[in-house]
Amino acid sequence: MKNEKHNPSSQDLKKFSYIVGGVLSVVFGGFIPYLNRGSWNPILVSIGLGILLIGLVFPKGLFYPYKLWMLIGETLGWINTRIILSFIFFFLFTPIGIIKKIFGTDSMKRKLEPKADTYRIVCSERPAEHMERPF
Repeated sequence: MKNEKHNPSSQDLKKFSYIVGGVLSVVFGGFIPYLNRGSWNPILVSIGLGILLIGLVFPKGLFYPYKLWMLIGETLGWINTRIILSFIFFFLFTPIGIIKKIFGTDSMKRKLEPKADTYRIVCSERPAEHMERPF
């Protein structure tokens, strides 16, 4: 994780209050209960509206909740990165490697040839104009 000291501005804290307060109020307080055919959740709506009110009146009051939220986000990001990379490695690269091993392919040409004088691959010479527009 980054050990970066991020001091949020009042504008950052206001945005934080809009996002967190809005999601708590609208999504978790009203929309999801509506989809489940239940009644709205007054506790989540009250907490969300409280966060919105603090963000509008006194944004600096959300400094510590913002820091806690960022710490939770960084921790979850660190964990998710390891999980996703592990899945990619074990369920994508490992089977490809096993299949290539079974069929005997050598993409990197690492097989040793005892009779070879050199392993250098001779390339064709390119004209000097090739470097004028490399892409």
